[in-house]
Amino acid sequence: MVLRRGDSGPRVKTLQRSLNKLGSMLLIDGDFGLATRDAVADARQVLDQPGLPEADAALQRALETVPDPCPPLGAPG
Repeated sequence: MVLRRGDSGPRVKTLQRSLNKLGSMLLIDGDFGLATRDAVADARQVLDQPGLPEADAALQRALETVPDPCPPLGAPG
């Protein structure tokens, strides 16, 4: 499913979380607005995925493979 400006909901929240793994500072609000559009455009450059500032299936898959820079901490010890 292609996500683009004006879309909203849980899929957009997932996209925003993935974009934040690349360094975006998006509010996870589920609204594909201007900030999310700009983050998608930046992600396309970083991931070498040319295209429109919308999140197609290929971009979403590529974002899923980006490691979390701040993984959850386990118990000390």
